[in-house]
Amino acid sequence: MSVALSRFDEARGALEAARAIQDHEAEPGSGAALVELRRGRATTLDAAGKVARYRGQLGEADALLRKALGIWRAIGDERGAAQTLHELGVLYLRRADWAMASSLLQQSLDMKRSVGRGGGGGGGAQIPGPHLPSTRATHTYDTH
Repeated sequence: MSVALSRFDEARGALEAARAIQDHEAEPGSGAALVELRRGRATTLDAAGKVARYRGQLGEADALLRKALGIWRAIGDERGAAQTLHELGVLYLRRADWAMASSLLQQSLDMKRSVGRGGGGGGGAQIPGPHLPSTRATHTYDTH
């Protein structure tokens, strides 16, 4: 078990280094280079969220995954958004919030099916925002 946890510590360190590099890079003005930089940031945040979840740091995982989802939404990447919604669903399973986990996983599945039918995927079009919980009472959340 300690070997597995040390691997997560290594992964976390590498992901923190990647986030620091991305945060300090000058963002290009616009266009494809900016989208790719943001896609890289979202991918890194998503991976860091997974590692935090594996380590049992559920609050940190939630925050990282929400940031990733906000970026995916901003660049209109349904595949990335669907993957992060899936990870959020797994996180809510871990929290034993079955209703929210089911909702998030269903949103992820619906988006993946839409992408599979040719609706969206990695382009720059805006996608509708999935609903995430800000509290357990309201079950809605906006990442902006």
